[in-house]
Amino acid sequence: MAQRKYDSFAVGILNDGNAAVHIDLSINVWADVRHSSEIDFGIQIPHKDDISGFFIFFPFEIEKNDVVDLTSSFRDNGFVQVLFNQDCETKCRFDRTIVTDDCGNSLLILPISHNDSLVVDNLEGGSLLLFRYDPSVLPRDYTSLYFRIRLPFVSLDGLLSGPADMREVITGPIVPFRTMSSVAVNQVRGLPSSVVRRLVESKTDIGETHIAVIAPRQWEINSFLTPYRVRPLENIAWEKYQPRLKGGITIPHSKSCDMFVYQWLISDSNTSLQLEFSRKRITFLTLLFYLAILFLLNLLSEVLIRLVFAIAE
Repeated sequence: MAQRKYDSFAVGILNDGNAAVHIDLSINVWADVRHSSEIDFGIQIPHKDDISGFFIFFPFEIEKNDVVDLTSSFRDNGFVQVLFNQDCETKCRFDRTIVTDDCGNSLLILPISHNDSLVVDNLEGGSLLLFRYDPSVLPRDYTSLYFRIRLPFVSLDGLLSGPADMREVITGPIVPFRTMSSVAVNQVRGLPSSVVRRLVESKTDIGETHIAVIAPRQWEINSFLTPYRVRPLENIAWEKYQPRLKGGITIPHSKSCDMFVYQWLISDSNTSLQLEFSRKRITFLTLLFYLAILFLLNLLSEVLIRLVFAIAE
């Protein structure tokens, strides 16, 4: 695969003030779920008059229709535990959903509408998502606003192999198939100059970043940072969650898929997590490949034996 020119995400706010603004992120990577991968971005933004939106740069191209709003899922407390990867309490008041995290902060969950407030522009080496809102029309009794979206993780799909991938067919029984990927946010060296300028102007400071990678059992996830928790995916009714994966495929039930969640917490504005995906499995094509090798070796040995006897005579 060709080297990508840009390999970092960028998350910033639309800040009309002069002071730096602290935000927290929650990122879920759904890896190789029925041969499709997606990524969630949850953004916690202070509720202030001089903050009117946020932007996300993706190091690959997306379309506006790829953006899936996940706010409706927050009405179920079980889903909130999974999405936030921490203990939270959910309350629904009229048409509003409020989540109180384990630090006592009240988060107002806001939907992301697909009207003129949401814009996706294609840039060199990726796409820029912009979302604007009017802070003056929102209630004042909440410390933070929270948005969560899901999109296809295009660059990861290009790395993970499928059962018919010849790299995995050849190496499967001998060594695990391995590939590397990363989840990097606001890494200046991995961003276009126009996005770097936008980040500097936004005065965005990332505090804590919760990262979770959800993958089937056959994938083993490793990193230079040890995950603070590895757990089976919760046994809940995922059909209610309705995460629209590519091709209309939904998250399979944990009993039938046996998926695991790897969790990291990065308390640093320099967010970068290098991931190694490895898988060792014997597929039908792998068996055919090695049977063909054995057949050829057997055929070659017979030819050599006949050749030796012919020379001896």
